[in-house]
Amino acid sequence: MNIDRVRKALTCQLSAQFAAILSGIIVGITAVVFLSSYTALIFSGELARHLPHGLIIALASGVVMAVVVALSSSYPGSVAFPQDVGAAIFGVIAVDVAAIAGTETAFPTVVALLMISSLAMGIVCFVMGHLRLGRLIRFIPYPVVAGFMAAIGWLLISSAVTLMTGNKPGLDNLPALLSEESLASALPGIAFGVLALVFGRRIHHALALPALVLGAVILFYLFMAAVGMDLSEAGRRGWLLGPFPEREPGLFIAAEQLALVDWELVVTQLPGVATILIISVIGLLLNASAIELTVRKDMDINRELRAAGLANILASPGGGMVGFHYLSLTALSHRIGGRTWVVGLVAASICALVLVGGTSILSLLPRFALGGLIVYLGLDFLVQWLFAPAKRVQVFEYAVILLIFAISISVGHVEGIVVGILACAGFFIIEYSRIRVVKHAVSGASLRSNVDRRGSVLARLRVVGDRIYILKLQGYIFFGTATRLIGRVRRRMASDQAPLRLLLLDFRQVSGIDSSAVLSFMKLRQTAEDANFTIVFACLSPKLVARLRDNGLVDGRPDGIRFIDDFDRALEWCENGVLDAERSDRYGPVENLFEYLGKKLPDDVDVTRLATYLERIPIEKGSYLLREGEASDSLYLVETGKLAVTIEHENGAATRIRGVNHGSVGEVGMYIGIPRTASILADENSIVFSLSRAALEQLENEEPELASAFHKFVAGRLARRLADTTKVLNELIR
Repeated sequence: MNIDRVRKALTCQLSAQFAAILSGIIVGITAVVFLSSYTALIFSGELARHLPHGLIIALASGVVMAVVVALSSSYPGSVAFPQDVGAAIFGVIAVDVAAIAGTETAFPTVVALLMISSLAMGIVCFVMGHLRLGRLIRFIPYPVVAGFMAAIGWLLISSAVTLMTGNKPGLDNLPALLSEESLASALPGIAFGVLALVFGRRIHHALALPALVLGAVILFYLFMAAVGMDLSEAGRRGWLLGPFPEREPGLFIAAEQLALVDWELVVTQLPGVATILIISVIGLLLNASAIELTVRKDMDINRELRAAGLANILASPGGGMVGFHYLSLTALSHRIGGRTWVVGLVAASICALVLVGGTSILSLLPRFALGGLIVYLGLDFLVQWLFAPAKRVQVFEYAVILLIFAISISVGHVEGIVVGILACAGFFIIEYSRIRVVKHAVSGASLRSNVDRRGSVLARLRVVGDRIYILKLQGYIFFGTATRLIGRVRRRMASDQAPLRLLLLDFRQVSGIDSSAVLSFMKLRQTAEDANFTIVFACLSPKLVARLRDNGLVDGRPDGIRFIDDFDRALEWCENGVLDAERSDRYGPVENLFEYLGKKLPDDVDVTRLATYLERIPIEKGSYLLREGEASDSLYLVETGKLAVTIEHENGAATRIRGVNHGSVGEVGMYIGIPRTASILADENSIVFSLSRAALEQLENEEPELASAFHKFVAGRLARRLADTTKVLNELIR
């Protein structure tokens, strides 16, 4: 039995290793073809004679990136190579450099830019990974990414046409592009790209695209044989990448060539390098997220950033081409079964073999096959990022995608990014301004503080409480939402309700305010002065209080501004304000404990007999009667003073949930036998009477009628609190 298990384990392991090696070989060959295409994008036109050195740079970069990422990625099957996105934009940079620089300085300048871009990419990615900024991908607006990627697709197609015809697409070159020679060179590649797109979307096998490229090359040479055309004639017509010079240049650019770099020209091209950097970082984050979905395995995005950063830094001295995780090749390897680091090492070995064996064999590749492959990639970008989103996004978002696409292909990618971000920011501001900054708006007649008041006082509050306007705020308050808030207050002032005397703003669910919102509150203060009402800011953070005070909103001045750090206390302060204005008692008549209990318990019960079971306890202001989490072995009856029932938070802050100036406290924990659920401290010098559990049991044994009446009294108080809470909740969700 053990032998069978060992045999099965060895068989599975050998199968996995074979799948990994096969995947690595296929990925490596495909990568060589891709890298040849990307290199041809950069080293074309005046730089075409340097294509052999460009191929060496691309292959060397591929070897380094494949090895580093394979050994350091959080998913061992990850494959990394130089990317089409950076190559497409760098192709435009190379054309500009070749047009401006001299014959001797163009190539060194392009290589210097390649080294700078790779080094910059490496440093940025490594720092982002070290600072754990990988999740920034979630903050990039989708329309910006989509418009950007669609523009890259168009750039790939344009670069492919340039590769195949030698003419850059544009109105100026339209006659040359429509010439018979250009059409003969471009149309087969375009047709191949369209066929590859259709073929790839209908057949999802991992080997479909490599087989199609191989078939195109075979058909090309069969066509040459059929018409009797030799390699020299095909080369003369521009149908082949080569022939290249026989002497292969060294891997590293020579020191004397670095001395020829036009550094002023390098500086002028740095915006283009920055564009490559931005797009590549976005592409890396997107690819890593897509690989997670493809292989169904979570990846450490920050680790992937560090891996790609190290790979680019190490590739930079050899000329460097910006690269990172290759989504399609990783998916290709995964489908074949290669899911270990062996895939990356074998793929790197294939590139190294071509690097050592020479690039002359690549001169036999037909331009239309490489150009068609780039056309396919460009069309795939357009379908995925320009056409497909039309069914998935809002009209405005799709308009932003089209706007970024149009600006990027007509003006520049940097301009497209800026316009896209501004458009998305404007759209966000408009949409966020529509969010209700006022979560609830209630009057003081409906929402009352959790302070014990006599029935006559509560009845009076139901009459005069509507002079208090309570706004529970939420979210981030900026100029858009602050304007809506002020409009809400002005509509309340203009209503036929009782005159507004106190405006209570609850900031418990507010995440922050901007400078424009602060100015809006200044205007609201002026409105309050003119209309003779007071603004109470409740639950502001110390930072926000400081900002408002720095702008002239100072507590206690005649302009009627108040800052209170507890909502229940703020509401009590407002209630006391309207009661004082009516010359009404705040809490009701002052009674000693036994007078109060005498009114609450039946007449046939002698309340004074309860005194023998109670213990008198004086408490100084600010002292704790009990603390949250302590054992519940007694309840308390308030004789004089005022207590605050508070919930204490981990940050040291406390929230008052009830104010007690008569009746009982601490009964819940004692009755159901759980630790104290809140803390109680004295707001004033107070006197309370303690009734312990043992004393209550003694009362039940010795005075059952009195104990029963006392239990009913406590149950009634708890029921009233529950009823008040239910009423408040109904008012808030109405």
